Amino acid sequence: NDVFMRFNKQADGSFVELSQKNVDTGMGLERALCVLNGKSSVYETDIFENAIKAISQLTGKNYDDNEETLWKIDGKVQTAWIEFQPSRQVALKECCLKLSDWRKKTYRLRISGYCPTESGVEEVILWEGETEKSLGYITLPLAESAPVGKIRIEALSDNGKASLSIVEAEFYARQLGH
Repeated sequence: NDVFMRFNKQADGSFVELSQKNVDTGMGLERALCVLNGKSSVYETDIFENAIKAISQLTGKNYDDNEETLWKIDGKVQTAWIEFQPSRQVALKECCLKLSDWRKKTYRLRISGYCPTESGVEEVILWEGETEKSLGYITLPLAESAPVGKIRIEALSDNGKASLSIVEAEFYARQLGH
């Protein structure tokens, strides 16, 4: 969203044209640095590097923001899906989604995981249903499964129509043995 700053609103409600006009891109320092350094996430920039290393050392957990995302939307119900390829196989616990139009509508979704087996790859349904209308993020508990190597979120048909508009998706790993 670009904001073109051209006027200053006065206390009486009138507007005075600014001598210097600006465009606010909302980009911020972190996002600008991300673009300039060719990074895919602000958390990969040197602003966050030392903090992430310190947290990883304190918790004994590695930070991994290396998912490759593939959008496949061509207007057909059967191809309204998005896939995530984690950098390693992971047993999932829950999924947190921020959806477009999340205040006005619900989405019928299926979240599948793909587990490697001796005979190929097995699809496991981790969650299926209709999301709630929400004022923010929606957290979906996922069914237990073996570690998955690929995750797919797919829009289910609603009277021959399907929509899929995800702003953000995060997956949380299950602690193995718990």
